Amino acid sequence: MSKQKVICVCFGGNNRSVCMAFHLKEFANCDAIAVGLGRNGREVQNLLFSWADAIIVMDKALLSKMPRGHAKKTLLCDVGEDRYGVYWHPDLIQQVKAFLSAHSP
Repeated sequence: MSKQKVICVCFGGNNRSVCMAFHLKEFANCDAIAVGLGRNGREVQNLLFSWADAIIVMDKALLSKMPRGHAKKTLLCDVGEDRYGVYWHPDLIQQVKAFLSAHSP
C-alpha cells in the first residue's frame, strides 16, 4: 500500500508548511512536502499539486493564490499569517495537531 502524498502550502515554505509536513511524515506515515507559494514558481507548483493526493493550505488568504484545478483535494488549516518565526513554535504545533486529529488527509 502506498503512502498518501500531501503538499503543505504556506507563503514562504519555511515554517507553517514545514510544521505540517513534519507531523504528516512522523505521525501519519505520509509522503509530505512543504511548498512556498511565494518561493516556488507556477510550473513547480502545478507539478507538485498534480502529484499530490491532498493539498493542505496553511492560511486562508493563500486560497485565492492557488493554481486552478486542485480545489477538490485542497484542505484549509488556517493558522493565519506567519507570526511564529520557527516551525517548532508551540502554538503552531498545537494547531497542526488539532487539525490532524480532526482530519485525516
